[in-house]
Amino acid sequence: MSRSSRLLATVGPVTVAAVVMLATGAIAAKPGAPVINEKFTPLPCVEDPSAQTVQGALACAERQVLRTDKQVDSISATVFSRLPGDAARHRFVVAARAWLSYRNADCASQGDVFLGGTESALRAAGCMADRNRTRAADLREFAVELLH
Repeated sequence: MSRSSRLLATVGPVTVAAVVMLATGAIAAKPGAPVINEKFTPLPCVEDPSAQTVQGALACAERQVLRTDKQVDSISATVFSRLPGDAARHRFVVAARAWLSYRNADCASQGDVFLGGTESALRAAGCMADRNRTRAADLREFAVELLH
């Protein structure tokens, strides 16, 4: 029996999964709290509705996305700090990445209502801010549950 087979044979089934994930690099030694990094550079937002253009409205919508991203990031950090160990933190980070991927794909799809039009990106940005608000509420509930 090889050394690694003996090691795997001596640990429990939950630990085996963790050993395999660590060996393959699937878990970082100390994972960090997830942070959303948008791929756009925010433009100045003009709050005056009478001076608003579609580009200006998009700039304001993107600012809203960034504000709600910060809320999600802050609550995610709280949840992350309350999780009971590295395996739980890893699962949380994986879930956060999957959620962000879903948010981006779903909101791009929502923007397809105006495919090829100037409103497409505006619709997608509004969707992203909405999804962020929902995620923040869900994370707040999770954070409270972790206190008990």
